[in-house]
Amino acid sequence: MPNSEKLEHLSSRNEMVDLLSNFLQKLDESKIEYAVHFIIGTPIPSTDSRTLDIGKCFKGLTDQEIQDMTKALQKIKMSEKGRTVTVKPKIVLEIAFEEIQKSQRYESGFALRFAHIVRIREDKGPDDVDSIDKIRKMYEQQSKRKAL
Repeated sequence: MPNSEKLEHLSSRNEMVDLLSNFLQKLDESKIEYAVHFIIGTPIPSTDSRTLDIGKCFKGLTDQEIQDMTKALQKIKMSEKGRTVTVKPKIVLEIAFEEIQKSQRYESGFALRFAHIVRIREDKGPDDVDSIDKIRKMYEQQSKRKAL
């Protein structure tokens, strides 16, 4: 499905946010052939590079986009431990999701249910991503809608 069709299809059925790619998880510990999961997050206010994780995402990119994204993330790699590679949070991803849930698994306190990468936002930088305050407000609005 071309990107414009994918964007229209996903945005009509889901909420959307722009988040940073913080980590990638690879198939095995020996080498990165391509990323299996992208760990996504939102910046912590008043810090240079810390982020709050809010989920994993692996659906939505073509094989070529995954390979390109993996190469780009390798260039900004900060550390590597086992299958997890920590990267500078510089690459912005547009994420579609069904709902936000409370989560003890992620430092943000939230998780995106059925997260799906819509596109790599080459037109945006780390300062343009959605904040934890926006995620929290979206969660509260969602909870109000569910209560009706």
